[in-house]
Amino acid sequence: MFQFYPVKQFYIETGPQLGAVAAAASKGAKGEKLNVKRSFSNTQFAWNFGLGVNMKKTMGFYARYNMGISDVTLDNNQKDNSRVVQVGIKILLKKQTSLASNKKS
Repeated sequence: MFQFYPVKQFYIETGPQLGAVAAAASKGAKGEKLNVKRSFSNTQFAWNFGLGVNMKKTMGFYARYNMGISDVTLDNNQKDNSRVVQVGIKILLKKQTSLASNKKS
């Protein structure tokens, strides 16, 4: 994801994402679980848009909108795309250092 920081703690991001289908299930007429994974593509290409705020050096919050670009279905003539909203907390396990402070004189 490409991130742009208009101010120190707030960022806007955008970028590509490649997703993989781990499982796909549906309920049959009698309530039985059906494996429908063969009806869907194994991968999907999407584009993300998001924003976030860094509250401390090790924690922040973010929200993203994932807009599916590639068709996820294999069996019909319709084009079906996924649309996903993500909201989360990010925790940095190691303090980030800037490139300038890593350079040796």
